[in-house]
Amino acid sequence: MILFLGIALLFFSTLFPPWVVFTVGKTGSTELPLGFGFLFTTPEPRTAGVHIKVDFFRLGLDWIVLLCWVVLALVHEYRSQAESDEE
Repeated sequence: MILFLGIALLFFSTLFPPWVVFTVGKTGSTELPLGFGFLFTTPEPRTAGVHIKVDFFRLGLDWIVLLCWVVLALVHEYRSQAESDEE
């Protein structure tokens, strides 16, 4: 059950990734988080010089945290079953 839940959360975190807005101007570039959105409908920029793309850094952090949570939950479940088998 834990593994299934982890796979489902990984799938949905990939399907709705975090987006980031890059604005490029004469003074430099600015990066602002845009939030989460559906992967196959990229938000459209409203002005020139604005680029929107998936924030792979935040998506990678989501995956790492999720995978650590699943591994720790599986280890806890395994230890609980091992202790109950010993009794």
